[in-house]
Amino acid sequence: TEPKRTHERMQAANDRFTRVVQSLASAIAVVSDDDARQIFFMNTPYVRLFGGTADACRRILGVLEAQKKTSGGHSAAEMSRIIDQLKDRLEKNPMDPEGWFMLARTTASVNRFDESVEAFRRLSEIVPNNADIIADMADMMAAANGKVITPDVEKLLNKALSIDPDQWKALALLAIHAWDKEQYARAAELWEHLLLVVPPEFPDIEQIRANINEAKRLGGVND
Repeated sequence: TEPKRTHERMQAANDRFTRVVQSLASAIAVVSDDDARQIFFMNTPYVRLFGGTADACRRILGVLEAQKKTSGGHSAAEMSRIIDQLKDRLEKNPMDPEGWFMLARTTASVNRFDESVEAFRRLSEIVPNNADIIADMADMMAAANGKVITPDVEKLLNKALSIDPDQWKALALLAIHAWDKEQYARAAELWEHLLLVVPPEFPDIEQIRANINEAKRLGGVND
């Protein structure tokens, strides 16, 4: 099996991320704030953006559910109108991080990647040095460039890892990039780190292991 993880797989991972968050929602009601932080640490990267508490988890779920409703079953004209409404909301309240987050995800869902990049850029200005925002912005920059990890994208991904060495999307995308450059030992190293970060139930965990084995074989790496 070709071990390259395509951008389509990363988009699918984003969708699975939303489902994992929703499946854990019931746990919030019966755990303390500290427990909620631990439960969602791996599954809701943006929880820290909205305060790092159980209430923040609920707010994240609300934003994701609203984005799901806006992007599901709407015509192109309706989606354009929804995006315009979000932009109007942000024009009135440009310091609204939830609004920028929702705009970034909604524009990405209709392949308006340049606008998604700009929304993440504005979000990053409000919440600077957030590894999750930076990694998502880099992901959208790659999508806007035909799914190519350009030097600017690579720089952002490395910045995300400098802030949070466990940022899963940065690890995954940089592993793909290392593979593309035939830096197989580096790709294996990044995928091994990713294995330590993702939860045991992560759907692609066996694919990650297969990628590691193939990268080590090609790179002549011995355990």
